[in-house]
Amino acid sequence: MQYAVITTQFEGYHRWPSAPKEVDFLRDSHRHIFHVTVWIFQSHDDREVEYIMAKRLLNKTIDEMVKEYDLLSGLSSKSCEMMCSYIQTAFKKKYNRSGVQVQVLEDNENGALLK
Repeated sequence: MQYAVITTQFEGYHRWPSAPKEVDFLRDSHRHIFHVTVWIFQSHDDREVEYIMAKRLLNKTIDEMVKEYDLLSGLSSKSCEMMCSYIQTAFKKKYNRSGVQVQVLEDNENGALLK
């Protein structure tokens, strides 16, 4: 299988109001650099998905998501999983295929992968 791979990163703030006691500091707003990777299935090897165009879509989608999820105010409780879903929806719509995987990591360490 072959995939186009697109990556970027962005700054955001979020919190987890129902975090377990052991990590209750996550209930407060905290900053991350979110690292995003999108894999788009390709059925042939002649640049079926153009990387620069896909990167532009990714950056546009993230800008919209940051505004909609209010990721700069410190009030957002959106998770990496929710961000993956938002981004995946935009890419599935654009490329009309199910073979889109999205990963969002907090500070390039921990996060979510949606297949």
